[in-house]
Amino acid sequence: MKNLEEYERELKTCSKCGLCQSVCPIYKETGIETVVSRGKFNMLLGLIKGDLKYSQNIDKYLSLCLNCKACDDFCPSSIKASEIITAAKNKYKKYCYTIKYDSFFKLKMLSLSFVFNLYRFSHFSFLVGKFEKYIIKVGFLGKLFILFDKISRITVKRKPTIKNKEKNLKVIYFEGCFTKYLNPSVKNALLNQLEKNNIEVILKNFECCGISALYSGKKDLFLKLKEKNTKLLNEECDYIVCDCATCLSAIKEYNESFSNKVIDIFELLSKTNSTQIQKEKITYHLPCHLRENKKEIKNEIEKTFSNYVEMKDFDSCCGFAGDFSINFPEISEKISDKKIQNIEKTDSNYILTSCPGCVIGLNKGLINKNLNKKVLNIIEYLEINS
Repeated sequence: MKNLEEYERELKTCSKCGLCQSVCPIYKETGIETVVSRGKFNMLLGLIKGDLKYSQNIDKYLSLCLNCKACDDFCPSSIKASEIITAAKNKYKKYCYTIKYDSFFKLKMLSLSFVFNLYRFSHFSFLVGKFEKYIIKVGFLGKLFILFDKISRITVKRKPTIKNKEKNLKVIYFEGCFTKYLNPSVKNALLNQLEKNNIEVILKNFECCGISALYSGKKDLFLKLKEKNTKLLNEECDYIVCDCATCLSAIKEYNESFSNKVIDIFELLSKTNSTQIQKEKITYHLPCHLRENKKEIKNEIEKTFSNYVEMKDFDSCCGFAGDFSINFPEISEKISDKKIQNIEKTDSNYILTSCPGCVIGLNKGLINKNLNKKVLNIIEYLEINS
């Protein structure tokens, strides 16, 4: 990623047509010009030229971005707005992550891992399921507790390793932070599925992919994590498999030498297995970081699931976007409400996706609307029904 000043030509290339307004989820909810690419570009040009000075207000407008890349896809001038906005955050954010913060992040994740494991060990989830309709009436804290309960449940358990089988492919598995620290269900499903398809798996102790640090304006930490992970990824293999769309998008940008090997687990299995699943009615939410492969994923889903029902705007953001849902809860909830309305119209039993962040966001939206539907990572659903 270049420095902000190096994007001056792209900023000037913007024709100010305003088409970004028609696809920006935040603009649709706020109507504020400076939340869309066109408005941000005017603001950033002012900063580069010295006509404007960085302020808390500008910081706020830079933060008002989901990084959903919808404007990238829709821009007639092919300007990568998400890259430019990220470069701006990395230039103007006043506070930077340090090595101490990096250690604190690990400590925080390990602490959360302990809490999640303790909760599962207590089997308290059984009671929550029985009294969910009463807990939800408590209000915000009740809804938060139900959300915690849902994302802590292990849907898939690890099956015994299948030995003495000739392997067709060799893959490196990049394990995301959510799977690594909070819930191993997706990892269990992924490893079970790869073994069923005679695919050799290389497991390594990866660091966080670093994308959240980069989006928060902490480029130094991102580069540090990238360097550590790149060393582990530079090994002979057929593919580098991800269970998280966000991790996938991050490591694709690490190094050109292996970027063409990085693949989502569902896409990999679609290449090696043509099984069709005929079960409950399902719909699919496309994570923002898989937008580039939207057509291919949609085709594979239609081939794999006979009872698939496409929701309206299946490729639009769920509104979660990590810190965004914490920093701008009202806007996040409005975006989420539209997604949930589209889900409800499909009358589907299951909502599948390929991102743990989206799993949290979709569950959060369903709880807010008191809808009893199951959200799963697509690899979990494949494992349960194959």
